[in-house]
Amino acid sequence: TTITSDGYIASWNTQDPSQPLSLHEYFRGASGNNPFSACAGGDSLLVGTESGSIVLPGTKTILKGKHNAPISGISLHPLAQSDVFFQRLLLTSSYDFTCRVWHGFEQGPAFMEFEPQWSYISACSWCPTHSANFACVDADGRLSVASMLRPHAGAIASLQMWDASTGKMCCKNIHISLW
Repeated sequence: TTITSDGYIASWNTQDPSQPLSLHEYFRGASGNNPFSACAGGDSLLVGTESGSIVLPGTKTILKGKHNAPISGISLHPLAQSDVFFQRLLLTSSYDFTCRVWHGFEQGPAFMEFEPQWSYISACSWCPTHSANFACVDADGRLSVASMLRPHAGAIASLQMWDASTGKMCCKNIHISLW
């Protein structure tokens, strides 16, 4: 399933990806509030917009405070279905060079902000095995891991995976902070 910047959701057949199986108009934002990224969890779909807001489609309700650039990734906590505390933890990444952790879906500031300071953040994801950790990757190919247990410590691990100047994979400048 994918979401387009003009507000359509498409379901695809992996055997024949040339045409979508279904195409539905699900969200059309106001000017500058067009869909940019999406995350499905449980029975809801959250949309990150070009303007940096998180929106619940259909209602067009803005759920959170804003990033200062398009939201490039949204990730619901993997324990959201089984644990009350993690039920409403939401991780977002943005082209404003930050990842933010939000608690609850109501308006308000981020619970935690992580700013690796290298480049645009392209994607983010929660760690599937350690409930406090998450990772993000930036446009320069650096993978960074952060922890809610150390909110002001910066990255607890980072690895340069891609050399943008040569266009080749690499593993250099490894930095790991121990607990």
